[in-house]
Amino acid sequence: MKFQSKNMHYVFHREYFDGLELLRDNGAPTRTVEERNQAVFSFAFPEADLFAGLRGLDTFRSFELVTTYPGLLVGTGNPHDAKLEGAIKLGFSLDYVTGLPCIPGSSLKGMLRSRFPGKYGGEEKTDREILIGAYLGRDDIDAEALETEIFTGNDTFLGAFPTDWPDGMLSMEYITPHKDFQDPNPISMMKIQPNVCFEFGFLLSDGTIKATEKCELFRELVMESGIGAKTNVGYGRLVKPEGRPKRNRIGYDPVRYDEMNRLMKSRAAGNRAPQQNRPTQGRPANPAPQQGRPQRAVLGKCPNCGADIVGGNRFPSCAGNCGFRPGRPRGYRKPVTDDEYRKLLNGETVLMRGFEDNWGNAYSALVRFKGVQAPQSDRNTGESVRYGDYQVERQL
Repeated sequence: MKFQSKNMHYVFHREYFDGLELLRDNGAPTRTVEERNQAVFSFAFPEADLFAGLRGLDTFRSFELVTTYPGLLVGTGNPHDAKLEGAIKLGFSLDYVTGLPCIPGSSLKGMLRSRFPGKYGGEEKTDREILIGAYLGRDDIDAEALETEIFTGNDTFLGAFPTDWPDGMLSMEYITPHKDFQDPNPISMMKIQPNVCFEFGFLLSDGTIKATEKCELFRELVMESGIGAKTNVGYGRLVKPEGRPKRNRIGYDPVRYDEMNRLMKSRAAGNRAPQQNRPTQGRPANPAPQQGRPQRAVLGKCPNCGADIVGGNRFPSCAGNCGFRPGRPRGYRKPVTDDEYRKLLNGETVLMRGFEDNWGNAYSALVRFKGVQAPQSDRNTGESVRYGDYQVERQL
């Protein structure tokens, strides 16, 4: 089946239903509905820059984020009453003019406002102020005043629209409500596939913080919380598009994209670039250290033996060779910085961003150093090591 309209908003809300009532009354075959679904998922969306007329404004700010597995659910509460078996049951958010999937500005504004303390915030004021201050790199932020300025002032939330996507932007998804694990009732809906790049647009003015700082704060909050439906189980999680080649968008560099694919295939096949043979005759067994080579930084005192903890590489350790390594808190997926190690070993509570739970959901937490764990054997060397024990006081 092929739809006549080039606008998915019209297709999804009008053409999708054309003739369904007659088909339902006459016992329509499932194949007919499947053909309609397949036509929706293979729909060729137009390329459109919805912010083109705003890019020249001094107040316009935007950033891009990319969807991750399992995808993004938006507009599931919108009406889409198709009672025929196999049809898409739940609604979807589509731009009225272009037919592109979109995140409405009102939804974006509501999600961001929920991350602030106060009337709409879901967490304690102190914790949210710490987190917002950490995102901005400042400790003098009045989060409640900033919330009032952003959400009741002149700042405008334009929403988000796709700018780059793989073939087949949409696919089918299901939820299966049931009572007491009996009589499951699958409900079909559409989702946006992983690896779709969205541009989030705003009209922002300087105030308590600069417009550029507001835009950066919004990006961090969207990445931390996710957006859309079912974020607690992984949907709606977005990441920065760094290093990701443009595929569908006009102006991408095909040479760079082809070269990246060639290198990835070569590495997957086990090929490596040939290394030049370096002469060893006459080389000293233990070459002298280079002049001006930076010394390893001292991060604090070892809680096990009192010697210095030295950093400067990926795995800081005790200089007294007692086997102590600070390590990192459980579930933390990023390298711990030297400054964070210093604060932790000094007994301070540190806000750390980069935790991930068993379902792949990212979160931040307040962490403090608790003590030294019992000795254990290193998996690679077999030597006895001791790691730091950390207490996650509160998740944010």
